[in-house]
Amino acid sequence: MISFLGFSQGNLSFKLDSIPAYNPAISRTYGVTLPERWKYCKGDNLNWASVNLKDDYWPRINTELRINNVYPAIFDGIGWFRLPIVIDSSLIGKPLCLMIHQQGASEIYIDGEKIYAMGDISAGKQEFQSRENLNGLPIYFSFKKGVNHLITIRYSHFAIAKYRKISDNNAIGFSAAIGHLQEGVQNNYIAGTVISSFFIFYFTFFAAIGFLHLLMYFFYKINRSNLYFSIFSLGFGVGFLFMTIQFVGFDPDFNLSLQRVFIYLPYFYISGLLAMLYSIFNNGKLPRIFWIIFTFLTIDFISTLFGFDLKYTSIVNTIVLVIEPLRIVIQAIIKKKDGAWIIGTGIISTIVFFIVFIMSSYLQNSAYINDGPAISLLMASIIVYFTLNIPLAMSIYLARDFARTSKKLALKLKEVEELSAKNLAQEKEKQLILEQQNQILEEKVVQRTEEITAQKKIIEEKNKDITDSIKYARRIQMAHIPSESMIKRILNKLR
Repeated sequence: MISFLGFSQGNLSFKLDSIPAYNPAISRTYGVTLPERWKYCKGDNLNWASVNLKDDYWPRINTELRINNVYPAIFDGIGWFRLPIVIDSSLIGKPLCLMIHQQGASEIYIDGEKIYAMGDISAGKQEFQSRENLNGLPIYFSFKKGVNHLITIRYSHFAIAKYRKISDNNAIGFSAAIGHLQEGVQNNYIAGTVISSFFIFYFTFFAAIGFLHLLMYFFYKINRSNLYFSIFSLGFGVGFLFMTIQFVGFDPDFNLSLQRVFIYLPYFYISGLLAMLYSIFNNGKLPRIFWIIFTFLTIDFISTLFGFDLKYTSIVNTIVLVIEPLRIVIQAIIKKKDGAWIIGTGIISTIVFFIVFIMSSYLQNSAYINDGPAISLLMASIIVYFTLNIPLAMSIYLARDFARTSKKLALKLKEVEELSAKNLAQEKEKQLILEQQNQILEEKVVQRTEEITAQKKIIEEKNKDITDSIKYARRIQMAHIPSESMIKRILNKLR
């Protein structure tokens, strides 16, 4: 089936001749995209849903409502959009679907009959308005009688100022497409499954690598490059988790909060990458330039959180975060640092690829997005390859470093075994010498003991001779000297 899209010259109605069949092998998108410019009127009046309303004086504006083009005189929170449509008779009564992406709250009318509502559109609850985005989830409807019909959307968004803080290019409006219900459901399921699976794979892959290196750091804290690389991997993985939540989430405000964090998430994980490179190629030390860069990134992040817009700081910081890793690895390669080519290849190829990819996408007005499956699959494969370059390069570097460390440990172990054998031989030799010395000492002790015993015997004999001589002399002395009683008698006689 061939789809002809345009406006008839008479009544400026959108003309829908047919809806192409869904074929994921030919195209990744499905449905007929409705025009961006609809008839619009500021304000709120339920009568504006009527088919009989004269809206010839209503101007046409872009339904995306880009903030840089939205002024209070045009849209101040609520308004009505109308799109006259002329369909082919083959579409009458067929189960169709609207696939809408929006940032606010809306009520959808087909020929004046409300078919669906998303969020709280009431103007009386501006501060606590509930907004909802179904992200293209099919909404059932059918065109009943006739070929002339009217799609009307009552739309509101009261958080313009909040969205303006994020970016002047943010869209607060909606876009829509029409398709067959069954094929719309099929497309939504396939697209949701493929994209969310892709994002979840990236998240789990980088999260697993991050936790692995974090554990490696905890077990060996001397090597801090594992800590810094885990910060990079976990931060990069969290980015894919945010994209998954934004893709499947229905709350625009929550997605906006994630977007605010997502914008500055590269500050976090690129800082980890810089710290890792400095740690590897700067002997484990973080130089002063790292702390200067980190300080500027922190100031930019905090100022944004508190609503201060520092002009051009984000651009400058982004340029620095792209150039500095390149400078580090190129300098390391020039100085022939160990492993510089391995890590440098991964980082240089990844950064250069994304610079070229972003520039080419910008120059071609994002032509890759709507390419056929073959080109899309090729581009997705290339993106996957270059995105995984950094962790793969780091893994190769660590595997190489681990292999070298293992070889060094094996050599050291061999040296230790040889030294242990030498020490054991020396200990045995010492033990033998000690045993021999002990035996000699024992023999000397026995010999000396015998000598001492002999000397003792001689001394004892001499002592006996001396004692006998003294006793003999005493007897002689006692024989010549008168006794005490005799002396007393002599003295008594002399008196």
